[in-house]
Amino acid sequence: MWQGPSPAEERDRGLRKVRDWTAAFVLVAAGLVAVVAALAAGSFPGHAAAAAPADVSSAGPSDDRSPSEQPLSPPGGFFNPGGRGGGRVVSGGS
Repeated sequence: MWQGPSPAEERDRGLRKVRDWTAAFVLVAAGLVAVVAALAAGSFPGHAAAAAPADVSSAGPSDDRSPSEQPLSPPGGFFNPGGRGGGRVVSGGS
């Protein structure tokens, strides 16, 4: 009289299926990460290389940009909405 596979054999077969599916999902996820990374690398090209330094013997960087080209200070941001507040950070203490 045949009774079929034992509970241990059924468990082992189920664990093999879970392991196979897990490995398949890991491979698919790694492939998707590679595809997204390749798309991102192609979408956001780097800066062009500078030809040569102009004059390395100068005392410091010249700031001959017009006031309209000067970088602006950032707005308040997430932690300082509207630019209000002192902007100090105090660490430590009790």
